[in-house]
Amino acid sequence: MGGGLFGITVPVAGAEIGPEFPASPPGSAGKSTYGLFTIWWVNYGFMSPPADTSTAQGQHVLIPITTTAYSGFPMPWFFSKHVRSVSVREYVGPGLWAPLPVQTPTITEVDPTASFTVDLGVANRVGTRYVQFSVTYTDGHVIRSGVVALTTVPKPVNATDLAPTATPPTIFWGQSAAIAAHLMPDNSTGSVTWSLQPAAAGTLNPADGTTTQLTPKDVQPNDPYLQYNPAGLQTTLQAQVTNPDGSRLTRQTQVIIGGLTPQTAAAGSTFSYRPAALNPAAFPAGATVRYQWTLQKPSRQSVSPPGTTLNQPDFRWTNIPGNAAGEYFLQLTVIFTTGGHDFQWVSNVTTLWVNPAAIRLRAVPNLTFMLAGGGGNRVPTGDDLNAAAGTMLVYQAGQTRTGAAFDGNDQGRLLVDGSQWSLAVAVSPFTNTATNAPLNVTPILELTLNGTRQTIPADGGSITVLKNQRDALAAAMDDQTTLLIPQTPLVPPGTYQADVTWTVTTAP
Repeated sequence: MGGGLFGITVPVAGAEIGPEFPASPPGSAGKSTYGLFTIWWVNYGFMSPPADTSTAQGQHVLIPITTTAYSGFPMPWFFSKHVRSVSVREYVGPGLWAPLPVQTPTITEVDPTASFTVDLGVANRVGTRYVQFSVTYTDGHVIRSGVVALTTVPKPVNATDLAPTATPPTIFWGQSAAIAAHLMPDNSTGSVTWSLQPAAAGTLNPADGTTTQLTPKDVQPNDPYLQYNPAGLQTTLQAQVTNPDGSRLTRQTQVIIGGLTPQTAAAGSTFSYRPAALNPAAFPAGATVRYQWTLQKPSRQSVSPPGTTLNQPDFRWTNIPGNAAGEYFLQLTVIFTTGGHDFQWVSNVTTLWVNPAAIRLRAVPNLTFMLAGGGGNRVPTGDDLNAAAGTMLVYQAGQTRTGAAFDGNDQGRLLVDGSQWSLAVAVSPFTNTATNAPLNVTPILELTLNGTRQTIPADGGSITVLKNQRDALAAAMDDQTTLLIPQTPLVPPGTYQADVTWTVTTAP
């Protein structure tokens, strides 16, 4: 019965739609008995009027109706009230109605009513339409219904899976995240419900539907959620879909509330950190945004060391000094002003570990020595070396040495990177670079370094010259560094050379 297919869906806004024609009053019926005869007194109208209905996509829209009717017994030519036909008009726009073709249904009459079902065709488009029914009796009398809403809902489709996702996946306290269930296939009609763990971390609104919003709870500065989650609080959002056939699927996604994660930096370097929650962060159009970083010592005393930038999206610490190594606590507050009101997002408190600078021996000097004299420095002679008190030679910068180059420099530079280090020096016995013959005495290197003077025999033994240094070193040799050669008679001529080994170790 009925062959019409639903077409466009008419959106309705504002007040409820009124009927094209005034609705008829309800029908009524009563009876009187006269001996063997019962006579019905029937008023035109609906006993069970057409009602709003909801139909799944692809199904026929069937509207049951009951009106008053009477066979007229015992005088049908005088009292009969039979239903002859049904017509339907559809709302198509403000003040506009159009006929909706329907076939006359099969009518069943049992005094004092007539019952029938109107088939409005297949519901093929999701949405709501509005119609008005008219019923015409054989005597030409017409009764009309009120406005009837015909809603088409999607055809039941089971979800085979779902993939809930959060946008953004990491938020600050005070910020919200949008959560979508992402049913598969995307035309699934299962119903989705949401839950949050830990439940005290925030609220989900709405608690059902394919999308929801996570709003963290309000927190105070000493809230454990802030203070004791250095990587942020990981929350679990569970989405459960219940399919039309009753089957269920459950999947989860995570949202991290806090925004900061533990960081490490090295003394002697420059450290910069922008939280992932700011990449990007969506603020209201025209909002004024301010950033306030807080850096604290383990005692929770706030500090702002030289070189720190605390009012930008990126926390920055330029040229961290060697004595700054240790543990710190870091927190960010984002304040944005819109519409004359301030709003703020607050991060968790995370750790910033400043490690001692990486220790590296970057440059060591080659040491060339000559005899100081009134006319300038010169190479000592055999007679010089035979002096009873020995011969004192002074360091000579910029002199080209002979023999193996190793990795020293001729500019007298000694460079050590890092902190918490010690430096040891060993000088091997001197040998003739041509014959490899050893010098038959042990010279003494008097090394002046960092304001101290260290005595190092040229016997291969290692002597610690700097201990437990907290900062990098950049030093240069000068003529205060000397080499004392004990009396050495009959020294074969030539150039004598020793290997100087510089060793940097981590200080305890």
